[in-house]
Amino acid sequence: WSDGAPPGGWQGELAAAAVVAPTMRWQARLVAAGTLSGDMVTRLSEAFDLVVLREADQWSRWWAAAGEPVAPAAPDFSMGAVVGLVARVGQPADGSWPVEVAAVRLRRGVGCVEGRIWAGLYYPLAGPAFVELAYVPGLVRVRMVKLGQEQFELR
Repeated sequence: WSDGAPPGGWQGELAAAAVVAPTMRWQARLVAAGTLSGDMVTRLSEAFDLVVLREADQWSRWWAAAGEPVAPAAPDFSMGAVVGLVARVGQPADGSWPVEVAAVRLRRGVGCVEGRIWAGLYYPLAGPAFVELAYVPGLVRVRMVKLGQEQFELR
């Protein structure tokens, strides 16, 4: 695609793309979100952010912001990327994890992250955000995020 977008736009192209299952997942509570740079985090809405990690240095900085003194072993960034969804939704009353990277649709390295927010009772507590990260082989760039009924197109 010479102009970067496929004929007909990204929405149709990625909706028909193959689903690639994440091969690894991690969950964390983000205690120091302000220390993360724009090369890692994109604000989607008041309650949600997208995380994309493509390098080992970003991986280490991410886990430091999550309050972990030692990061888990990094995935192979030469073969894919880590995507994550950050949810500032309060505290689930049942103690469950409220956000999930449900699927990633991938076409020529460009992806659409499909997330799920679990329904339920949430206490309106301000605290560390909930994050789910997932390693996706073949992912180079995220172009869209679908989160519940919301859809976000990234430039």
